[in-house]
Amino acid sequence: MPVDWLVRALCTIVGTVAVASTLVCCSDSRDSNTAGWGGDTEPQESDSESNDTGDDDTSTDGDTDPEDGTSGPDPCDPVSSPQTLSEGLRPAEVQGPSDWCADQPLPVVFLLHGYGASAWLQDLLFRLNTQVEERSFLLVLPDGTVDAAGSRHWNATPACCDFYGAEVDDVGYLTSLLDELESRFTVDPDRVYFTGHSNGGFMSYRMACEIPERIAAIAPLAGSTFQEEGLCAASQPVSVLHIHPTLDATIPYSGTPYYPSAEEATRRWAERNGCSTTSSQAGESLDLINSIAGTETRVTDYRVGCEDGFHASLWTIEGAGHVPVLNDGFSQLLLDWLLDHSR
Repeated sequence: MPVDWLVRALCTIVGTVAVASTLVCCSDSRDSNTAGWGGDTEPQESDSESNDTGDDDTSTDGDTDPEDGTSGPDPCDPVSSPQTLSEGLRPAEVQGPSDWCADQPLPVVFLLHGYGASAWLQDLLFRLNTQVEERSFLLVLPDGTVDAAGSRHWNATPACCDFYGAEVDDVGYLTSLLDELESRFTVDPDRVYFTGHSNGGFMSYRMACEIPERIAAIAPLAGSTFQEEGLCAASQPVSVLHIHPTLDATIPYSGTPYYPSAEEATRRWAERNGCSTTSSQAGESLDLINSIAGTETRVTDYRVGCEDGFHASLWTIEGAGHVPVLNDGFSQLLLDWLLDHSR
């Protein structure tokens, strides 16, 4: 798995070096562009000489409404981006929009990297960083721990990817990041999402199994879940978007004896969400990869009979491998799907 991933990741890096440069520039400018209202305005003169000047500024930010005397909007308590969670051995970066206010509830998206990768490298593939400003959400970029082979990983399921038996409690770690985020800032608790690639996709499924009451939706790419269905103890629904290439030789689309196929993993969550598994619907095909002609991605939706607000979808990427070189539209479509769901 590491060799395949790194070879394809290098291709991804080459194809996205311009994007990486843009991200650095955006990050630098964002640090110096935190925005907030300027505070209380000075009271206006009321004598005739003042009125003669024609200065009739009626701004009420942070003051009182001239019509009814009620208080105007409170000034924003600006938060600079990025912020750091878990200041210690396992820090995680949080990126927010330039107008991020401490008391403004924002959606939260966790991006989990694949085996041997990192949060920074994973975002080169997903490019969620480029959408933070426009979509106004918080992007959390944590890293897994380094195993005996020197590869970062998540302890997600027996199949992936605690290959050396470290037994790190990554569920506890990621939950603690969410706890800290909610304690330090105002987030929308009904709009928390996990997405990730490969091992990060497995870990996204694991989080849905462990803390479903705190997650609105997950979107794993080229990952899977427990082979033994009973190991997923989810007692509440979570919307699932499973994305998988058909030519994935690392995590096969058809599954293995150690984890279910893309279709089976999606079907299980459709059933958990109360959807009819015999009434799937074909959605409009998508174009996620520029190197493959046409709309190469088939969409299968489970929406019939689902619990209110929850459903499951499968995006099948025809002709792509384990690390697909995704186009700019991918991050937009992914966020469209995620942010459309809430608890």
